[in-house]
Amino acid sequence: AAVVAAQPDEEETTEVKSAVRSGPYELCRKAGIVPLVKQFGLSPEQFAENVRDNYQRHEVEQPPEPPLEAAEAYTTAG
Repeated sequence: AAVVAAQPDEEETTEVKSAVRSGPYELCRKAGIVPLVKQFGLSPEQFAENVRDNYQRHEVEQPPEPPLEAAEAYTTAG
């Protein structure tokens, strides 16, 4: 018995969907908290250098105020 491949109908069109940009990263970026995030931790470059050199070349930056206090400037009363 011969096998016949199914052919798509000529009337069907394939619609290309764009990527949905609603993940946690995009949500934070749109919220404008990049300055807050940059206060904590290492830059990607500093992290890569620490990993590459297999030791802590760059110390993790920690502002004197706790993260929740630093985040208060980015919250709104609802």
